[in-house]
Amino acid sequence: MALELHPQSLRYRFPFCPWQMRPASDLQRIWVESTPVEVRVRTDGAMISQMVTRVMLLLEFSNNVRLVVDQERAMQLDTSVEQLREIFKQVYGK
Repeated sequence: MALELHPQSLRYRFPFCPWQMRPASDLQRIWVESTPVEVRVRTDGAMISQMVTRVMLLLEFSNNVRLVVDQERAMQLDTSVEQLREIFKQVYGK
């Protein structure tokens, strides 16, 4: 994942996809959402199940398009979802 934040726009690109650009004025809301997820693993013939919390940063644009940055994508940017949220807050004031 690649992400560029500019005062008037933001650009992002996911693997194997072209760059996308959105005007900063289209950004309506930014929030962090936690969702419980059940993770299952089969080991030595036994099924192990555990609930974990998945944390995501959601960006909502004026045309109801949402961009979701999960923990794995944030790690590609050498940051966490929470730190990325603070960066967006500093750049866009939302």
